Amino acid sequence: MYTTREEARNRLVNTIVAYDGRPVRVVDVGGRDGGLLTLTVFHWPFDGTRAETLPIGDPLFGSFVTPRLGFANYFERGNAHTVWCHRTPARRMQQGLVSGNFAGTAIGVRQQRFTLEHLQSTDAFREMIAGEYPVFETALEMLVPDSSIAVDRNFALLQSPEGYVTIYHRRDPLGLVMRGVIYLREDRQYARELLLEADRLPNDIQNL
Repeated sequence: MYTTREEARNRLVNTIVAYDGRPVRVVDVGGRDGGLLTLTVFHWPFDGTRAETLPIGDPLFGSFVTPRLGFANYFERGNAHTVWCHRTPARRMQQGLVSGNFAGTAIGVRQQRFTLEHLQSTDAFREMIAGEYPVFETALEMLVPDSSIAVDRNFALLQSPEGYVTIYHRRDPLGLVMRGVIYLREDRQYARELLLEADRLPNDIQNL
């Protein structure tokens, strides 16, 4: 736990952290060294309309971890593909999420890249943090050629220009989806347990 304002400012100000599982941006540190320190935070969409001052020891902050990232169904700026978001291993002083330790890459042929500034105030970012995704059957119906959509933080469906549907685990293509059945590639059999453990995917998994 931080005990000085300077340390807390260096590590937390202008970063996004999880508060009760939801993303907040820390904008200031108040209080006094050796006493009660407070954090002023902006709740999503981080525009200042929902500001709150909270004690730094509030247990809902936990250990100031980065909010849970994964696929973000961001379909703006001409993008038709879900975006894989993750924290990079860059060594930085800040404990929370900042542009320098964030990477967002759309799956698909072009692999368009997105910054934290592109995504942080979008519905797609909020839905990713909250784990809100379309169910598998609905996602299949939403696909069109050369598009993709996530059904889970870690799993997405991509339809090729020719109409074939591939299931991805993060940025790794695992196999095909045909008539609601997942067909795993021979060299991706290790992913079978991951698929079976995912609540939002069908249990009918065959070998390709």
